[in-house]
Amino acid sequence: MLPALLSIMSQPPAFIADLDRMAQARDVAGVHGYYGAEVLKLAANPMSVLKTGGAYGTGRWGWHALELRPPGETKSYAVFSTPLTLEDIGERLFEVGDDKLARYVDELESGGWSIASHKFRISFKLPTKEAFLKDTILLKHQGVEKTEIFIRFSPTYRIASIKDENTGKAVAFAQAGGIVALGADASPMRKLTLTYSGVVNLPNYGGIITNRYAMLTDEYWYPTIARQPAPYVATVEVPKGWSVVAQGERIAHDIGKSGEAWTYKMDLPVTFFSLSAGAYHTFEQKIGKRTFRTWSFRMKPEESRWQGVMYADILNLYSQDFGPYPFGGFGAVDQPNYGDGMLEAYSFNTGQQGSYPAEEPHEPSHTWFGGMINNTYLRSFWNESFANWCEGYYRRNVPLGDPEERRRAFVSQPEINILFNAAPVADAPADIGPAASAIGYGKGSYVLQMLEEEMGTEKMVDAIRRWMKQAGHGTLGEWEDFEKVVGPEYKWFFDQWLYRPGFPVFTVSDVAYRDGAVVGRIKFAGPAYRIHMEALLGFPSGNHLTEVFDTTEKVDGDGYTFHIPCPKKPALVSLDPWLRVLRPILNDERPFSAAMAVGTMKLVRDAKHPEYLSVYKAESLKGPPPTVAGMFLIGHPSTMPVLNDLCRRAGFAVRGNYLTYKGTTVDLRSGGAVAVLDIPAIGRCAIGLGTVHLEPDMGNAQVAVFDQYGRFLTGETAPKTTGSLTFRL
Repeated sequence: MLPALLSIMSQPPAFIADLDRMAQARDVAGVHGYYGAEVLKLAANPMSVLKTGGAYGTGRWGWHALELRPPGETKSYAVFSTPLTLEDIGERLFEVGDDKLARYVDELESGGWSIASHKFRISFKLPTKEAFLKDTILLKHQGVEKTEIFIRFSPTYRIASIKDENTGKAVAFAQAGGIVALGADASPMRKLTLTYSGVVNLPNYGGIITNRYAMLTDEYWYPTIARQPAPYVATVEVPKGWSVVAQGERIAHDIGKSGEAWTYKMDLPVTFFSLSAGAYHTFEQKIGKRTFRTWSFRMKPEESRWQGVMYADILNLYSQDFGPYPFGGFGAVDQPNYGDGMLEAYSFNTGQQGSYPAEEPHEPSHTWFGGMINNTYLRSFWNESFANWCEGYYRRNVPLGDPEERRRAFVSQPEINILFNAAPVADAPADIGPAASAIGYGKGSYVLQMLEEEMGTEKMVDAIRRWMKQAGHGTLGEWEDFEKVVGPEYKWFFDQWLYRPGFPVFTVSDVAYRDGAVVGRIKFAGPAYRIHMEALLGFPSGNHLTEVFDTTEKVDGDGYTFHIPCPKKPALVSLDPWLRVLRPILNDERPFSAAMAVGTMKLVRDAKHPEYLSVYKAESLKGPPPTVAGMFLIGHPSTMPVLNDLCRRAGFAVRGNYLTYKGTTVDLRSGGAVAVLDIPAIGRCAIGLGTVHLEPDMGNAQVAVFDQYGRFLTGETAPKTTGSLTFRL
């Protein structure tokens, strides 16, 4: 412990005190004034994060500058430190020289070192919110020259001692914030035990300990070097009656007189570790060969059962399409004080209490995109792009109901964010702030949907499967690695969508029918994008034809002309009719959907069917509605007579408890349907029938029939026929 104390007690140079004042004031320009020549040459300012705040708000608790002196060395370092949350930026480390920040030590720099494995022993002191950890790590070094060892984790934790298991001797170290320096070494392998502890109390941001639970999830409670993946074994001591949830497989559970010890083995090397423990109600069920669990303080058994059914279908599709799922089960932790949204853990998810039950394909997809192939978030949020793409991919391809109707209903219509201009998709690290998540979750996922359309779903899935196989489990990945697997044929696609910021903005003019073709002119405001865009050609007979054209087909002055062969003159030309292209999409282009009706119309419910679509808040109606225009009517034709004609108009045949639409029949006691109707001389209304556990997921459909979990079975989704990029000839 002495070396750490010496580091903490030594007086820092005056300029470190100046840096500390600047860090607290978030004075980026002031810190910049201390940069040496090497740091000034960097393409990006490593301390801009003082202002950007990281992707998820790193720095919200304030920054400090600290001195770090590795044992046995004359070098000195400056550490800029702040409490961390997972998947955001780490501590900033600079080598000091001549009272300057002479060299920036990027977190991705490993010095040839990696942590090959962890073996944890963890316990908690609940009244003081303390976590006590011992971690025996196997350090490996590539190369023969001595290189420095910097180990990083959350500054919440302080190292008490480090022991060399091969010699039995104490190891000298120094710690500043969340960075621990062991000095230079060239040993090919070292086995060290780190003993450390911390007060864990960052609710809705990082970990938290209370009298009911201990959540280490969402912070760096484990040592890491360059965020390289590693497997682990963790034994966690908890009070009697508590459960422990960790990644991988549970291999032991011992109950003693005063407490319990749970042991998990995580063989898949991953970058981000999750662990929670508490007096949860645990629900367990077997579906097929997998065991599905929930851990919650408030979920009912039937809700846990629903969650398992939905997870089973999600994992079945991903396993079939992307590669085998590596664990024997999957689960969800319904966790108070987690924060917004959910967090993947590859064999389970953690979600803010109240998030479940839900049909949630995003987090399970991270087992492949983030687990089997890892992401540091220090270069891009590529795996979030894949996970958001998976949300649409799952809904378009899960084998439930009508596959063609699903593919039409669940196109992910792009939502443009001005932050897309901040950086290219392939180079948008957490440092740049909220733009990193906007680009990763947003633009990157839309780009993947466009790539799927460009390649075809089968080729896209084959590329993903090959990527998983070639990379191997527990590796680090980036966009470039996926591009290599896809192949040089699509270099033009990656160049324009991944390696330059922004999005296409263009106008279309001079659309006409001439010489057996629809022709027109495109002008880009900014860089041109080669887009193989769909064109819906509608004819007076009611028939239509869909063709694809190249937006950069032929240069024409300051724009391009396009040429779409067509056997006869169409009455309507609708460009990008399904709204797949990443571009500014105007509201007048979006067909009014059933989901829009839920959010904009007045919902009224037949008083004799309070169970119908009870997931929606609606006014109870005892008599006939005064009008149907602008109304969303929920009920049954037998007790709300106005629905007889409206069901007929929607194509619903209702007989007792059963509704049939285009050959698909659902029991209204465990399923339902919604339809939007535009009635001449009356106006627009919507109708809904049936009983569901969860809010229906209707995508972009105007008519949707769904099962008891609200999962889409069939329906009808209209392409764009009015608004921007539509032309009447």
